[in-house]
Amino acid sequence: QANPALGVRISHEHVETEFRSPSMTARQLAIERFGVGDWPDTSEEKDRVISREAFAACAEHDRAKRITGRPVFAVDSSPDQGWGSLAVAGKRADGLLQGAVVEHERGTDWIVHQDPNGSWAGRAIELKKVYPGCWFLIDGSGTAVSLVDALKAAHLRVRVLTAGEYGQACMQWFAAATGIQPDGTASVPRFRFPFPQPWLDEALDVARKSTFGDSWKWTRRGSEGDISPLVAVTVASWGAEHLKRARAIDPNEILARRDRDARKAADDAAGDRAGE
Repeated sequence: QANPALGVRISHEHVETEFRSPSMTARQLAIERFGVGDWPDTSEEKDRVISREAFAACAEHDRAKRITGRPVFAVDSSPDQGWGSLAVAGKRADGLLQGAVVEHERGTDWIVHQDPNGSWAGRAIELKKVYPGCWFLIDGSGTAVSLVDALKAAHLRVRVLTAGEYGQACMQWFAAATGIQPDGTASVPRFRFPFPQPWLDEALDVARKSTFGDSWKWTRRGSEGDISPLVAVTVASWGAEHLKRARAIDPNEILARRDRDARKAADDAAGDRAGE
């Protein structure tokens, strides 16, 4: 018998409960209950914090499912500010949390910048015009905090998260996406994203965690790539849970508007070249 304690110190019912619980993987169960050696994990997902299967279960394919609470936006950037991300999140009518990466581009000037004539421009300014009164959140420990002054000068509502709030945001988003609560108990995942979200998926591929006190957070420098899309979605989701609710939006609508603006800019550029 692989586990002599089975049926003696450990009941069959307890092992069956562990088998059905998402908080224990098949590998963990095999090691801890069935005597399988704890060999190094060489699978493709060995370092991934959330499995692809668990993340795919959060995909929302129904475009009618939309945010009915106040849209909360969040900004983040890679440590060298070589990449920037802007995300949105909010509550749906069914109580679920929905979020998406709106934009992920090189640099951060595209988020907010001042034109030579002194006016403010950028993606954040465009979103403010469409969703007046919306919040823009930033993790205070990240390099995107350098954008706070510009965002405030452009008269946007800005909220900078403390280290404790950022840790809380990471743990809450993980629980919402996986259903695994901080105390290890399992529940139904309540985070959804409009399919597809390749930037968020790629960030989860390289994201790593670091602990501080009784909490943990996504660590930028300890990760193996740019995780700003994940941090932005995490922080926006925290805002959706903690800030007041207001009007309805559709993340797909924001993404579609971004694509229309890009096509218009390309058409205008083509017209200018044709007129030369």
